[in-house]
Amino acid sequence: MRTPDYQSSNFNIQAWKMKHTNEPLALKLNPVNYLIQGPFHPLWNQWILSLVCLADFEGAEPAKKESPDMTHEIIVAAVNPDFKVNPNEIPKDLKLLIPRDVVKQFKVPVDLDAEDLASKIIKYIIDGHLSPDQDYRSVWNQIIEKSAEHYWGLHETKH
Repeated sequence: MRTPDYQSSNFNIQAWKMKHTNEPLALKLNPVNYLIQGPFHPLWNQWILSLVCLADFEGAEPAKKESPDMTHEIIVAAVNPDFKVNPNEIPKDLKLLIPRDVVKQFKVPVDLDAEDLASKIIKYIIDGHLSPDQDYRSVWNQIIEKSAEHYWGLHETKH
Protein backbone atom coordinates (compact mmCIF):
# COMPACT_ATOMS: atom_id res chain seq x y z
CA MET A 1 0.00 0.00 0.00
CA ARG A 2 1.41 3.37 -0.94
CA THR A 3 1.98 6.15 1.55
CA PRO A 4 -1.04 8.45 2.05
CA ASP A 5 -0.97 11.81 0.28
CA TYR A 6 -2.48 13.31 3.44
CA GLN A 7 -2.11 11.96 6.97
CA SER A 8 -3.23 13.36 10.27
CA SER A 9 -0.63 13.78 12.98
CA ASN A 10 -3.30 13.78 15.73
CA PHE A 11 -5.91 11.35 14.43
CA ASN A 12 -5.84 8.03 12.61
CA ILE A 13 -7.02 9.60 9.34
CA GLN A 14 -5.45 9.19 5.91
CA ALA A 15 -6.35 10.23 2.38
CA TRP A 16 -5.00 9.26 -1.01
CA LYS A 17 -5.54 11.09 -4.28
CA MET A 18 -6.58 8.34 -6.64
CA LYS A 19 -6.32 7.87 -10.37
CA HIS A 20 -9.32 6.00 -11.69
CA THR A 21 -8.74 5.96 -15.44
CA ASN A 22 -6.57 7.07 -18.33
CA GLU A 23 -9.60 7.70 -20.56
CA PRO A 24 -9.66 11.44 -21.50
CA LEU A 25 -13.45 11.94 -21.35
CA ALA A 26 -13.74 10.26 -17.94
CA LEU A 27 -10.92 12.46 -16.62
CA LYS A 28 -12.78 15.59 -17.79
CA LEU A 29 -16.03 14.45 -16.18
CA ASN A 30 -14.45 13.21 -12.94
CA PRO A 31 -11.05 14.91 -12.57
CA VAL A 32 -10.38 14.26 -8.85
CA ASN A 33 -11.04 11.35 -6.50
CA TYR A 34 -9.81 10.73 -2.99
CA LEU A 35 -9.95 7.68 -0.77
CA ILE A 36 -10.51 8.74 2.84
CA GLN A 37 -9.85 6.32 5.69
CA GLY A 38 -10.61 7.07 9.30
CA PRO A 39 -12.66 6.28 12.43
CA PHE A 40 -15.74 8.35 11.56
CA HIS A 41 -18.29 5.54 11.78
CA PRO A 42 -18.46 2.37 13.93
CA LEU A 43 -19.28 0.04 11.00
CA TRP A 44 -17.09 1.31 8.10
CA ASN A 45 -13.95 3.37 7.74
CA GLN A 46 -13.50 4.20 4.05
CA TRP A 47 -15.12 6.86 1.86
CA ILE A 48 -14.62 8.08 -1.68
CA LEU A 49 -14.76 11.82 -2.40
CA SER A 50 -15.32 12.56 -6.08
CA LEU A 51 -15.28 15.87 -7.87
CA VAL A 52 -17.57 15.86 -10.90
CA CYS A 53 -17.47 18.48 -13.66
CA LEU A 54 -21.00 19.36 -14.80
CA ALA A 55 -19.97 20.88 -18.14
CA ASP A 56 -21.35 19.34 -21.30
CA PHE A 57 -18.83 17.18 -23.14
CA GLU A 58 -19.25 15.55 -26.53
CA GLY A 59 -19.78 11.84 -26.04
CA ALA A 60 -21.23 12.19 -22.53
CA GLU A 61 -24.78 12.36 -21.24
CA PRO A 62 -25.84 15.90 -20.27
CA ALA A 63 -25.24 16.62 -16.60
CA LYS A 64 -28.25 16.65 -14.28
CA LYS A 65 -27.88 20.12 -12.79
CA GLU A 66 -29.93 21.56 -9.95
CA SER A 67 -29.80 24.85 -11.85
CA PRO A 68 -28.20 25.80 -15.20
CA ASP A 69 -25.34 27.76 -13.60
CA MET A 70 -23.92 24.84 -11.57
CA THR A 71 -20.40 23.91 -12.69
CA HIS A 72 -19.31 21.08 -10.35
CA GLU A 73 -20.50 18.53 -7.83
CA ILE A 74 -18.82 16.93 -4.85
CA ILE A 75 -20.00 13.45 -3.94
CA VAL A 76 -18.91 11.61 -0.79
CA ALA A 77 -19.92 7.99 -0.37
CA ALA A 78 -19.01 5.35 2.17
CA VAL A 79 -17.36 2.22 0.80
CA ASN A 80 -19.22 -0.98 1.54
CA PRO A 81 -17.38 -2.41 4.59
CA ASP A 82 -17.11 -5.83 2.89
CA PHE A 83 -15.04 -4.16 0.16
CA LYS A 84 -11.67 -2.63 1.09
CA VAL A 85 -10.24 -0.23 -1.46
CA ASN A 86 -6.56 -0.32 -2.31
CA PRO A 87 -5.39 3.30 -2.69
CA ASN A 88 -3.41 2.51 -5.83
CA GLU A 89 -6.54 2.54 -8.00
CA ILE A 90 -10.32 2.76 -7.84
CA PRO A 91 -11.64 -0.65 -8.84
CA LYS A 92 -14.30 -0.83 -11.54
CA ASP A 93 -16.50 -2.98 -9.29
CA LEU A 94 -16.35 -0.56 -6.34
CA LYS A 95 -19.27 -1.01 -3.94
CA LEU A 96 -20.56 2.20 -2.33
CA LEU A 97 -23.28 2.56 0.28
CA ILE A 98 -26.56 4.33 -0.44
CA PRO A 99 -27.63 6.96 0.36
CA ARG A 100 -24.53 8.97 -0.45
CA ASP A 101 -23.17 10.95 2.48
CA VAL A 102 -22.78 14.20 0.57
CA VAL A 103 -24.00 15.29 -2.86
CA LYS A 104 -23.55 19.03 -3.37
CA GLN A 105 -23.53 21.02 -6.59
CA PHE A 106 -21.84 24.43 -6.76
CA LYS A 107 -20.47 26.96 -9.18
CA VAL A 108 -16.94 28.29 -9.41
CA PRO A 109 -15.23 30.40 -12.09
CA VAL A 110 -12.70 27.76 -13.26
CA ASP A 111 -12.08 24.03 -12.88
CA LEU A 112 -8.90 24.60 -10.86
CA ASP A 113 -10.97 26.32 -8.17
CA ALA A 114 -13.13 23.20 -7.82
CA GLU A 115 -10.03 21.00 -7.58
CA ASP A 116 -8.57 23.36 -4.97
CA LEU A 117 -11.83 23.20 -2.99
CA ALA A 118 -11.76 19.39 -3.01
CA SER A 119 -8.16 19.46 -1.77
CA LYS A 120 -9.03 21.91 1.02
CA ILE A 121 -11.96 19.72 2.11
CA ILE A 122 -9.61 16.75 2.36
CA LYS A 123 -7.33 18.84 4.60
CA TYR A 124 -10.31 19.76 6.83
CA ILE A 125 -11.05 16.05 7.21
CA ILE A 126 -7.43 15.14 7.90
CA ASP A 127 -7.18 17.87 10.54
CA GLY A 128 -10.28 16.50 12.29
CA HIS A 129 -12.52 19.51 11.47
CA LEU A 130 -14.94 17.66 9.16
CA SER A 131 -16.34 14.14 8.94
CA PRO A 132 -17.26 12.42 5.68
CA ASP A 133 -20.31 10.89 7.39
CA GLN A 134 -23.80 12.08 6.37
CA ASP A 135 -24.52 13.34 9.88
CA TYR A 136 -22.43 16.39 8.93
CA ARG A 137 -24.15 17.12 5.60
CA SER A 138 -25.30 20.60 6.69
CA VAL A 139 -21.71 21.53 7.57
CA TRP A 140 -20.55 20.27 4.18
CA ASN A 141 -23.18 22.36 2.42
CA GLN A 142 -22.06 25.50 4.27
CA ILE A 143 -18.36 24.89 3.59
CA ILE A 144 -18.92 24.26 -0.11
CA GLU A 145 -21.28 27.23 -0.57
CA LYS A 146 -19.04 29.69 1.30
CA SER A 147 -15.91 28.41 -0.46
CA ALA A 148 -17.52 28.78 -3.88
CA GLU A 149 -18.47 32.37 -3.02
CA HIS A 150 -14.86 32.97 -1.97
CA TYR A 151 -13.52 31.77 -5.34
CA TRP A 152 -15.87 34.15 -7.19
CA GLY A 153 -14.60 36.99 -5.00
CA LEU A 154 -10.99 36.13 -5.80
CA HIS A 155 -11.63 36.26 -9.53
CA GLU A 156 -13.59 39.52 -9.31
CA THR A 157 -10.71 41.27 -7.50
CA LYS A 158 -8.22 40.17 -10.20
CA HIS A 159 -10.02 42.08 -12.95
